[in-house]
Amino acid sequence: MRGAAQQAASEALSARRAPATADAPASPSPDAVLRAAAARGAIAEVREALSRGARVNASDAQGRTALMLAAQRGDASLVRLLLDAGADPQATDHEGQRAADLAQQAGHPELLPLLEARGTR
Repeated sequence: MRGAAQQAASEALSARRAPATADAPASPSPDAVLRAAAARGAIAEVREALSRGARVNASDAQGRTALMLAAQRGDASLVRLLLDAGADPQATDHEGQRAADLAQQAGHPELLPLLEARGTR
């Protein structure tokens, strides 16, 4: 989990450090903000990123989505929020892992029924 959170935070910081154009200051993309907030379990920031147009199924360089990061944290409230926002529980990262797989590996089997039920709709 720590690696995923660090990756998401690093991505958000990298986006923030991108050179600014004359038209707009540099800032992280809503998608990067969403994933970083999900990796930290910051539910208010996740809601804000979604309201600002973050794509709920956008993935990072490893193919991980906000739902995968929330599941890996074991954050049931955040998993529900992301599923309600349209997150795809069947999406896979570059290693073929789904959110349910990551939750199971991180020791959060209590999330499996929620993720699997939403994945069959």
